[in-house]
Amino acid sequence: MFDKESFDVDEKITGVLNIDVSVQNGEYELDFELSRVYDWYDERIVLSGNGSINGESLCFSIDNSKLEVGLYTLIKVVEKSELFSIGGNDNNNFISAFKIAGNNLNSSELYKKVYSNREKKFKELKDLSSNGQGDIYDVFIFTKNILVSTVAQYGDIQIFPYNELGCLNEVNYVNDFIKKYLKIDLQFKGKFFSDCFPCSVFLVTNIKSDDDKKAEQYALKKAELLNSIFSIMLKSHGSFFASLIVNKSKEMSGLNIFNTRYKGNLFLYKDQGHNVLHFYNSLSNSNSYLCVYLKLLKEAIDEENRMMKYYRYWNILEGVADYYNYVGSEMKKWDGTVVKTKKGVLLIENKSLDKVFELIRVNYSQNNDEEFFLQNVDGIGKVKDFLSICYQRRNCCAHRGENCINDSDRCVKKDELQCIKYNIIHSDEPVGFQDRILRRLEELVIDLLTKEVNKEFGNFTKQTDFINRIIS
Repeated sequence: MFDKESFDVDEKITGVLNIDVSVQNGEYELDFELSRVYDWYDERIVLSGNGSINGESLCFSIDNSKLEVGLYTLIKVVEKSELFSIGGNDNNNFISAFKIAGNNLNSSELYKKVYSNREKKFKELKDLSSNGQGDIYDVFIFTKNILVSTVAQYGDIQIFPYNELGCLNEVNYVNDFIKKYLKIDLQFKGKFFSDCFPCSVFLVTNIKSDDDKKAEQYALKKAELLNSIFSIMLKSHGSFFASLIVNKSKEMSGLNIFNTRYKGNLFLYKDQGHNVLHFYNSLSNSNSYLCVYLKLLKEAIDEENRMMKYYRYWNILEGVADYYNYVGSEMKKWDGTVVKTKKGVLLIENKSLDKVFELIRVNYSQNNDEEFFLQNVDGIGKVKDFLSICYQRRNCCAHRGENCINDSDRCVKKDELQCIKYNIIHSDEPVGFQDRILRRLEELVIDLLTKEVNKEFGNFTKQTDFINRIIS
């Protein structure tokens, strides 16, 4: 337990921990895992410090110079050589609050007040019933390929980490959650598989609905929006594999297992709660064209067929280019030079490749030369050549089917021959990284949509109004 009486926040954060691990007395270099508390989510911070152990007490000191005014919790203390660790999942009572601000309100009481305010808003009733007589549901949506480190609430939806999906199938994973988290004596049966993914759970609570299907669809829509935001911000995309619908009125549960095949690649990311909440709130209240393209991005990431991925990613680029209506504008090279012929300045016509090139040029040429932008993708030197290959593969998929022909007897046009030249599969790379052109196209689409979301909804602000009022 944290000894609050010995706790002081000044130029140094100092305190005493009562420890129950057997460690030799002495001086130790330590990492302190803190969490800054906001109105809806927490932000993990790791600071270095030192401490001394004498018997069952650890006296510690942390440099406070980099912390802003706010409310914090101390979550975990880890010795750098990993000789010992205090706090974390094995000791849920360890979390202790402190604030860097000036008032007389007790930190632990402030912490409870913030979380009480969170829970009150999060648990507000969502009434979908037609006559006000529906049952009350909680919907848990199980997701793989999202690695989060802390519980976060984004208004009316919550996401929190749970065990990795390893050596268990989706059904057994949900059974484990039911037993440990909901304390319900209920078991669903299924087959095993052995893949391992980081997993998390979305929760939408207190849905009043006429039936469980309506409640599930409501929750899935909320979770899908948040999931799409993770796609563009964190370059990763979770795949829903199950939903658990808990009828709290009748104490009944239903399980829905989705498509269990693995899609996409695993990327780890840093939590960015401020941005996620900002985009979630903005897109929830918007009819923006971006909602369509975020959905198309999800489908492109989930797509398993290589040529279909080219098709889907290119369609997103072309759609965004059409939104800006470059047709009739001056055609320019990457460096901004206007393209001229003997007849005068060339204008952009309604051709997909030219429109997409202009979209990419406008967004990236000011900050990147062509070589840097392409990042030496298989030796391609020009952005338009890179886009031409992507466009050719999109067309092959559209007109010849999902399988790449790669046949010099049938691919005779200039663009087709160039496509063959750069049709390189790096088989020594992990799946998802073997086609470097496709990989760069995917990164480009994700980054471009991130720029579009930022343009449309502006900069985020850290929502700390509630906390600021009670700590000032």
